[in-house]
Amino acid sequence: MANYRGLLAVVEYETATPGTWATLVGVTDMTFTIRNNLGEEERIDITADPAFVEVLQYYGAQSLTLSYNGLFDSAAAGIMAADAARGQTQINLRVYIPGDGYYEADWAISQIEFQRGSTGGLQHSAQLASSGFNPSTGYTADS
Repeated sequence: MANYRGLLAVVEYETATPGTWATLVGVTDMTFTIRNNLGEEERIDITADPAFVEVLQYYGAQSLTLSYNGLFDSAAAGIMAADAARGQTQINLRVYIPGDGYYEADWAISQIEFQRGSTGGLQHSAQLASSGFNPSTGYTADS
């Protein structure tokens, strides 16, 4: 596992060798969201006088979204991301959030934009949404 310190968030992809990760993009600005779908159940408390209805919340599915600006690590990384977006193919990515940890899931790229400025390098912004994130197996805490 790569050891990233400081304030750098990174998106990695799994290489052809299972368990080996490479940097797809270094993130400069981002919004990372953990969304918990909630369900509710109504229960009547008949032991109270007068009886009343209480609403209980429970957790359902969990999903992740990531919107970011960044710089591709290589031209091949940019091509891989563009191919996935164009082909509407989900890719297995691991997102590192500084001070928190790694979130691994299959991700769908809902939007990607490319920019090339005078500073060189292929900058881009993207929006990703997880597919089938399992918090008990897809999260590794920062150590």
